[in-house]
Amino acid sequence: MKPFKIALCLSGALRYDYCEDLRHIVKNVATPLNADIFLFSWDEAYLWAGAGGLGVGFLRNFIDEKLLQNAPNELLIDNYHFSKLFPNVFSLIEQEYAAKIPKKNLNTIKNFTNFKALALENVDFFMQNYPRILPIHNSSKMFYGWNRVLNLLFEYERKMKERYDFIIMLRPDKRYTLNLSLDQLKNLKTKDLVIETSSDEKQLGDVYAFGRRFAMVEFLSTFAKASGGVNEEFFEHFPCGINCASYGCLDHAMLRRYVDFIGLNVIKGQNYVKWQSASKATHFPNVKEALGSDLKKLSQNYPKEKLEEFESFFEGLNSHLKPLKSHRKYFYYNKTLADERIKATLTYRLGFELVQTYKNRNLVDFITLPYRLLKIKKLHKIEKENYQKAIKINPKLSLPPLEHCADY
Repeated sequence: MKPFKIALCLSGALRYDYCEDLRHIVKNVATPLNADIFLFSWDEAYLWAGAGGLGVGFLRNFIDEKLLQNAPNELLIDNYHFSKLFPNVFSLIEQEYAAKIPKKNLNTIKNFTNFKALALENVDFFMQNYPRILPIHNSSKMFYGWNRVLNLLFEYERKMKERYDFIIMLRPDKRYTLNLSLDQLKNLKTKDLVIETSSDEKQLGDVYAFGRRFAMVEFLSTFAKASGGVNEEFFEHFPCGINCASYGCLDHAMLRRYVDFIGLNVIKGQNYVKWQSASKATHFPNVKEALGSDLKKLSQNYPKEKLEEFESFFEGLNSHLKPLKSHRKYFYYNKTLADERIKATLTYRLGFELVQTYKNRNLVDFITLPYRLLKIKKLHKIEKENYQKAIKINPKLSLPPLEHCADY
């Protein structure tokens, strides 16, 4: 009997010490299963990959535990509540800070055992074609990446005249421990999808999935289904999000409903795969100025000692981790709130920058003011173009009148 073939598809952002993370995946997943490796990612590796989803929050997700030992409990919260407490700090945290992947690292990746194909894409190209007008866009990028790595696999199959029997999908920024034998793989049925579930199995994870070819092709081709104009709740926010909440982040309960909708049988993955976050952040945005603005507002509700704790913690992060300077390419805001929509107008943005410059009374700020105003105007233009593109693809994304906003 001809031995079956296994494809290991890696898709997602490369972060921090990504070569070591990939080496760990090769050793602990690909080699034991003799799986061929396919990787899709962006052509930049993230020094800081933004705030992530809503989950446990960016601090517990991306910062080394040793640096969190003295963190005030008020800061160890999910991203949504952190953004309400520290809006100016969060506006820097949610940005992505990246650097081009050097050729040396690319060669290291390509030389891994069983490595078959690699595709890196410019994230700006993605943004131009699938504009973001929701506050978070990780769901659309995730499904896009899954579809791209699947097509990478198809291209290789056509070229080599081969066909894979099983497909494993993993995020490249995690460390995995497998409790999976080849016999257990063979026992999977055509429509079985092995994936992480919540305890009540009403929600699904997005870190890994595996199954026979049919099930995985159905699952990984979700972006193609959304692009094809399927009119279902799962694609209501496309192209800005897929299987997402109105905020843009992945809705794990909706993902479960979607898998049921496409007719796949969910098998609890925790019996086969354990994972943990891989390398932690080595860089952190410089939040000193933004923190000062937030602390002024928080002084109405917190004693001086607590404000000093907040300040001391972030000073510690900025001293232990390499600083990052903001290089925002796009404006993001919650378009369902009247207050934020008014703040998003060009008049408000230009006026705000002028007022802040006058308040600071810094010579360098005065000299660079024309450049900053031109940049704001350029970003505003990009945002307007993205909005027009998005509603052309999906008219349902059109903004309601301002007076219909909840806070009007």
